[in-house]
Amino acid sequence: MAAQRVISSQTRLRSMAVSDDDAKVRLVAIGRLTDASALAGLALTGNGRDERMLAADRLQDQNMLADVAVSSKDEDVRLLALVKLTDQSAMARVVAKSADTQIVADTFARLTDSEALAIVTLEAADTQLRIAAVRKITDDAVLAKIASRAAVPAVRQAAALRIREARTLEKAIETTDDTAARAGLAYSMRAIEACAKVPYEHRARLAANVMELMSLLDQPQIAEDIGGDLKYAVEWGDASKMFSLSGKTSLPATTVIHGETVTITLSSDKAAKTFTHTWTTEFPASIGNTEFVPADVRIGALLEDVFQVVSPKAFASFPFDACPPDVRQAAVARIDDQKLLARFAATDVDPKVRLAAVKNLSEPKALYDACMNDADVTIRVAAVNKLDDQDALGRVAQKNTYPAIRKVATSKLTGEHDLIAVLLNDTDRSVQWTAVQKVEHQTVLAKVAAENPYPEVRKAAALRLNDAEALDRISKTEKDASVRWVINKRLEDVRSAAKK
Repeated sequence: MAAQRVISSQTRLRSMAVSDDDAKVRLVAIGRLTDASALAGLALTGNGRDERMLAADRLQDQNMLADVAVSSKDEDVRLLALVKLTDQSAMARVVAKSADTQIVADTFARLTDSEALAIVTLEAADTQLRIAAVRKITDDAVLAKIASRAAVPAVRQAAALRIREARTLEKAIETTDDTAARAGLAYSMRAIEACAKVPYEHRARLAANVMELMSLLDQPQIAEDIGGDLKYAVEWGDASKMFSLSGKTSLPATTVIHGETVTITLSSDKAAKTFTHTWTTEFPASIGNTEFVPADVRIGALLEDVFQVVSPKAFASFPFDACPPDVRQAAVARIDDQKLLARFAATDVDPKVRLAAVKNLSEPKALYDACMNDADVTIRVAAVNKLDDQDALGRVAQKNTYPAIRKVATSKLTGEHDLIAVLLNDTDRSVQWTAVQKVEHQTVLAKVAAENPYPEVRKAAALRLNDAEALDRISKTEKDASVRWVINKRLEDVRSAAKK
């Protein structure tokens, strides 16, 4: 060991730290290493965990510590490297490259420098992480750089909408060579102008809603139907509610929680009307903190009104798949293409969109499929109410798993054969009762009046019998007094009618 103490050559120490057979010797060698590259390599590939931990602990170079925090196979080595990181740019590289979600979250929370956050917006694989980084940036120049250079359009948009000074955004539009980026920045400028009366801290969020509207309504045919040259305006107002926060010792017993009222208006010099919709924060019944509660601004609510003046053919190239459910719902409610409606009725993940499609469907097969297969009973009911094809109705009435659907289908049946099949084979009382009201076949009615397990159905069958002999025979075997009374009354009416 005495010999080991006098060794000072970094090359020799590195060799010993990597290849000496004695673990104690390797640890002593690592403890004397100062070469950053050697320490970084040992932190990642050292022979034992203790050696990798010691190498990471001795490492000071921030960029190399970032590499260890990203690449080490040992969680404790990664965490140690992370603790030693102080450089914001190095931390940004960890956030952008690490596959460890906890390390990403913890390191991201420590990032405050705009230039460092810009590294995340440009290099992270996760688009949502890039956008989250944009939302932490406060420097207009950095935001302008991201708005004009980021590869992902959503990131460029998020950056553009956070720029405070209009001139900064104008300069970014003027200087970018990317045609798509320039068009997106111009859209952002229009959205920001529409939100001129919105406080800065809420502007980016609401301007994003305006941009979504613009991207949909600027399509040539839709814009022409509405009136062209649409102008957008957003009005913003404070909303608040007082809450009692009992048990929250760090907060006042009574406190005011703030929300908002948002109104978006669309107008045009050529349009026949102005379109407007207002959203207000829906405060929960109780709340555990004092955070701002935004309104749930979903532009589909506004588009429901706007699309009323848009012809169905204008939706031929509508970007349905890129739209949120509320927008798809508003658009689907206006289309009449049966193939497209059938697709939405069968495959859309949102039940409100499927329901909107079913309400416009007329094609029997698509309606039958919705009746039989949709997971939402409300949609099945809507489909069966639209279905008029007798063959399809007969199959629904006999095969659907929901009694309520079978009942509606049965009520719309006109064919005696299907009605008799439902009456004799269905096990649900209400379905049988519906079927018996429409059956004329006297032999079948007699059988049901005599044998059906439900008194209400036997009564209904008896009231439709015109065969006095059958009624008399059934009356003699009926054990339920109320049913027997109905049978006897019907027998009396039949005999009286026969004498006239």
